[in-house]
Amino acid sequence: MSLASSARLSRQSSESSIHIQNESSPLLSRALKSVDNVLSHQGKAIDYLVKQYRNSQWSQNQLKTSLKILNNSLNDGGKVVISGMGKSFKIANKTVATLNSLSIHSAALHPSEALHGDLGIIREEHNDSLVLISASGNSPELTTLLQYVPNSIPVVLVTCTKISNLSKHPKVKSLLYADLPTNLSEKNLYGLSAPTISTTLCLTLLDAVSIALSELHVNDLNARRKRFGERHPGGAIGLNYLQGFQNSKSNRQHQQQQQQHQQHPI
Repeated sequence: MSLASSARLSRQSSESSIHIQNESSPLLSRALKSVDNVLSHQGKAIDYLVKQYRNSQWSQNQLKTSLKILNNSLNDGGKVVISGMGKSFKIANKTVATLNSLSIHSAALHPSEALHGDLGIIREEHNDSLVLISASGNSPELTTLLQYVPNSIPVVLVTCTKISNLSKHPKVKSLLYADLPTNLSEKNLYGLSAPTISTTLCLTLLDAVSIALSELHVNDLNARRKRFGERHPGGAIGLNYLQGFQNSKSNRQHQQQQQQHQQHPI
């Protein structure tokens, strides 16, 4: 009798469900191999991304243009608005949270909600910039959104596709391009286009850009540390910042006492 046919189906089970009796099941061994396979390919894709930005002059130039656009928008009093559809919107939310924690004013804009009033998040008079996330570069919701974005708003596209409808759009000024080779694509590896490697690349690239942008926006490391700590009053990050601040204050007081003692010995 096969493993599948011997399994008792629960109310929540489907005909393809398999009940695993214990940890020695060969199904779990197969699952472990699958996890190893995914992690291995994720690592290869990130390694490929690193080499891309080290060796591709075009990618470096696009990155420089993107950083210049976002930095100048912030310096002119604007904010970074980030939009995407589906999984890309979740990446947008995470990136917005990271940027705000780094003292970079940012906001998420869902492309569908934008057409029902949220378009007001983009403030032309405040010199905002817009980042679009689309691995395929062909998200119709983002193409529609661009119809209503003012021409003066600079747009940066985060994508895994160099040539696409969005990359060729006249309002898109630069690309943050994460090259995903065909041999590492989800469909080629797993047989279905479940966003995994492509989302990892987009998120990793945006994490790197967030840190670089924070360094451009506030070039003093101590100032960045102070702002970062002040924006994390809770949790382990807040506690570490508070302890570091107290230790620094105690050290300064100790140094001042030593200096006073040297100047006025007993």
